[in-house]
Amino acid sequence: MRVVLSKNVADLIYRATTENTGFPFKKDHCLRLLKNIIQVYNLNRDRSDDGFVMLCSKYLQSISHEYKFYMDWMERVGIVQIDHSYQNSHPDPTRNFCKYYRIVPPRDDFMPNDRDRLVQVEFKENAAIRLFVTSRKRTFGLSFMVKWLNQLTIDDQLAHDLNWEIYQEDKKNPRIGYHKGLYHYVPYKINPHRAYNSRKDNIVAIGMKQFYMSRDETSGRLHSNVTGLSSRIFPALRIKGKPLVGYDIANSQPFLCSALINLLLDNEQKKGNFTTFFSQNPISTPQTSFLSNSSFLSYLKSYLPIKSIHHIVMLEDFLSEPDLTGVLEYQNLCLTGDLYPEIARNVFGVEYENKNKRRVKDLFFTLFFTKPGNNRGGISRFKKQYPGVHKIISQIKMLSEDSNFFPVLLQCLESYFILERVCKRMNLEHPKAPLFTKHDSVYTTTEYLDKLKFIMETEAMDLFGIIPKLNEC
Repeated sequence: MRVVLSKNVADLIYRATTENTGFPFKKDHCLRLLKNIIQVYNLNRDRSDDGFVMLCSKYLQSISHEYKFYMDWMERVGIVQIDHSYQNSHPDPTRNFCKYYRIVPPRDDFMPNDRDRLVQVEFKENAAIRLFVTSRKRTFGLSFMVKWLNQLTIDDQLAHDLNWEIYQEDKKNPRIGYHKGLYHYVPYKINPHRAYNSRKDNIVAIGMKQFYMSRDETSGRLHSNVTGLSSRIFPALRIKGKPLVGYDIANSQPFLCSALINLLLDNEQKKGNFTTFFSQNPISTPQTSFLSNSSFLSYLKSYLPIKSIHHIVMLEDFLSEPDLTGVLEYQNLCLTGDLYPEIARNVFGVEYENKNKRRVKDLFFTLFFTKPGNNRGGISRFKKQYPGVHKIISQIKMLSEDSNFFPVLLQCLESYFILERVCKRMNLEHPKAPLFTKHDSVYTTTEYLDKLKFIMETEAMDLFGIIPKLNEC
């Protein structure tokens, strides 16, 4: 097994002996513990803005019985930090005990353009590490994508140059991230050094063929070295010496929300309700409702409670003619890909420029991922402009017992469409076409680009009844 470490950390471990550490030191044990901290952080980085991850004694003992000696030594020499203020004890203190650990972040005078700073270190795995890693590699019928991932390469020079550009931009204007608070998602400034290191680690891992691929248990989304890489660095990726090109769905999550609203309104149209609205609405409807599509329902039930799924059809009890104000405008903007610029102008009174883009995307993050009564981040102004849209989203959230139902539903729609429909059909009809995804984006090589677009459009029409705007990326 391999782990990517900074050169100074690797040197400290290779120089360590039983004599200078004060306990029977074994290099492999130390590397296993570091590998575990890195792996757990990579899987939980969206919930760990300060870099600390919780590790329990029971699990650490399965990696090394002497883990306390190794952690204490690594804390003394500056390899790891232990946050002793965060402690979670089992009621029986002899059974389990957890602390928070992180790899020491770089110094303020660290020079990120030093390309020799990271090295790959090999060590012998043990059962605990092997079980942890392999359990994250369920690909559920996407083995053909694993094949292409193993052939991926990266232009090291270009990748590091692009990473350096992003780092310089972040220092001037730090980006904003979110972590889940008690009542809503809390914003925080992303540390430019840590973000740079994370991207650089991924670049090095791809260059060293240290790949991973897994589908999460929440919505079926696919995670890999590609999804974890900044889109700004994609021009450096190569497959058989060719660059990757592809398409992504313009304003993806709002479009999927629009498709869901369209389906719910279609039920009302079939009942003869809202004739005035539908006489003005040029948007087509799915040939078959995706909420009654047996394949999609089977997929959805593996991630969401069945009771919550059935609650969606009850929305008709809450719909009325006045509630549809703004729905048609919202749907048309989603289809043309002009939603974000219009939201910037109509809701915030600004132009959709680089300095304002984050503000617009944060609004939809808040709208989709937080409680229905939340009026932060421009939601009250969105509600005034598009009351019908806000009403339907709020009712879907309130009818479900699961607070995460609505965002997970949208993510399930996305992963089902991209992975189960587009990628599997593309592989079936064009088995020699390389395929990579980044959530709402699909990548291949230039000779298959037109074929990819055709499949994305036809599958969208069949599943949603509407075709989103596809941006070349």
